[in-house]
Amino acid sequence: MTKPTVRIKYPVSRKILRLLKPSDLISYAGKAFCFTCTSLELFAKYEKLEGAPLVDLSQEIVVLGTVENEVLFLDKRFPTPEELEYLFLRGVSATIGRPVTGSHITELYMRFGRVHFVPTEEFSFIHDDVTIMAKSVELDDLILYVNVASNGSIYLEG
Repeated sequence: MTKPTVRIKYPVSRKILRLLKPSDLISYAGKAFCFTCTSLELFAKYEKLEGAPLVDLSQEIVVLGTVENEVLFLDKRFPTPEELEYLFLRGVSATIGRPVTGSHITELYMRFGRVHFVPTEEFSFIHDDVTIMAKSVELDDLILYVNVASNGSIYLEG
């Protein structure tokens, strides 16, 4: 029996995200911000120097990587707990990236009541020598599974 897919569109309600359980399948359509770990450092540096963030991340979904020509490229390095906390304190509702495995990371998702998604389709990793700036993209029915639920529980595919 095939698991049903929950359709979620932009803007995403945190109430809806908190209802999701590990392994739930979702189809997401709408805006997302793309950050690599390098661009996240630059974003935070800009905010520190200018006194205000470059863009408002409240209620946004962040791709931990980038999207080019409808292909998802994920960052090989997962953000540090400090970098994730930075995103969550700026209002990010959920992240999309490679699977989370560490309990120190899942504790942050639980503390802030946030969700982490992993693509079900194949994705590539960003080459180490490529620097990608933060940007906004439109995603169209991207199929994801819940890797970390807002209560900190985790699902690892396979």
